[in-house]
Amino acid sequence: FPSHDTCSSNRFRDVSTNNFTVTPIGDTRVTDFGPFSPAYPGASYNQSDITNWSTYFNGSSTYLQAPNNSAFASGTGDFTVEMWVYFTDTGGTNKPIFDTGVSTNTGRLLIRQGDNGSAANVVNAYLSGTTAGSPTFNFNEWTHVAVVRSSGALKIYINGVGGTGVSATANLTETAGILGKFYDVGIYFSGSMSNVRAVKGTAVYTSNFTPPYRDW
Repeated sequence: FPSHDTCSSNRFRDVSTNNFTVTPIGDTRVTDFGPFSPAYPGASYNQSDITNWSTYFNGSSTYLQAPNNSAFASGTGDFTVEMWVYFTDTGGTNKPIFDTGVSTNTGRLLIRQGDNGSAANVVNAYLSGTTAGSPTFNFNEWTHVAVVRSSGALKIYINGVGGTGVSATANLTETAGILGKFYDVGIYFSGSMSNVRAVKGTAVYTSNFTPPYRDW
């Protein structure tokens, strides 16, 4: 996984040491709308601050994709995927947030809004047949989402509060890095994402926490 983040700059780029080329598909747009802009009430807006930005997804045709790479396959080890998300679609389920799928469900990590008829205001993480759920979030406000596997246990944190963990020891072998779309189905995310980060080999959070206010 990249060790830093994307969707946090005034252009599409991976600012991790991997420096993957991030390809926008459709009318995916960088905006100055973000969880940290301005930095505090009354502050002036600073275009040079990379954490001020986000990427807007229109829910019908736009997504971001990195080249397939083994950096997205964390094997059986620990990992963390986290981001700030602004959810706007209140009517549907199964909205894709992050997907590593290339060809099959085996070895795939999928993070999505809602799942199989459940409430739309939850996040689900699907890991090769095992699904973990989250506490609920509010629509039309910035929400911090963290999906963590620690010693074989998969848990989702919403604004720093963890859901019920599940055992998820499957070997993650799929190598895609897709934001805002399922690799195999034409369903798209609606809303904005900022400061997306994936960390291979480390469970950054193992208990409830205060979400990071600025850059990682």
